[in-house]
Amino acid sequence: IQRRFPGRVTWLKQRIGDMEPSSRLLWFMSLRLAPLCPAWFLNVAAPLTPLPLWMFIVATIIGCTPSSLLLVKTGATISSMRPGEDVLKNNAGSLLMLLAIAAMVFAIPFFVGKRLAHTEQEMEA
Repeated sequence: IQRRFPGRVTWLKQRIGDMEPSSRLLWFMSLRLAPLCPAWFLNVAAPLTPLPLWMFIVATIIGCTPSSLLLVKTGATISSMRPGEDVLKNNAGSLLMLLAIAAMVFAIPFFVGKRLAHTEQEMEA
């Protein structure tokens, strides 16, 4: 992977290496949640970075679960539909619940990151 994508691997190493250890988990989780960086690249390049294995595992589980649940529920809904049937007819509540859960998980890195920044500012003052 270093031969094929040297610039991207170097960028990932530097970003993770320059961060405070408490920020690494949130940053990697946000990479998992946002479709900006391909998941296969994160999976292959993570061992080349100073990111601990437990952080990789936690960020992967938290980052991939909401979208996976939403995709599974969507597929199950579509497969059980009859032609001309409304998608929201029988599943509106459960779909809205999954969307709410996904939104809360997507917000975790933002709110925790703000909290960490606020705590660090208080410690400096």
